[in-house]
Amino acid sequence: MKYLLFLLFLVTVNPMFAQKVTRQMVDSAFRKLDVRFQQKRKVLYVINGVPLDSLEVENTLNKYDLKKLVKLTYITCEESGLYHCNNDIAVIQFVNKQKGNIKHRKRN
Repeated sequence: MKYLLFLLFLVTVNPMFAQKVTRQMVDSAFRKLDVRFQQKRKVLYVINGVPLDSLEVENTLNKYDLKKLVKLTYITCEESGLYHCNNDIAVIQFVNKQKGNIKHRKRN
């Protein structure tokens, strides 16, 4: 019985110790990737394909664990090739659970 209670305790406490992602962590990682980060222009954050304004970024990042971070990509206006560009783009990708729906069936 003691082992069962200890196992249940570990299962319920484990998510509490997961480290949440903060904007400061992400910004410092982008500065290490590219020294031009936030020097010339503002940055548009895109998290899992959704562009966010600066007020929503912190709340959205707090929903994810650091273990689920997959990729960080920083794109400057010059690299994007767009004629009219106001902001650089910081793309953040996290692992997210896919739904079990079949999107495309293979035809025979």
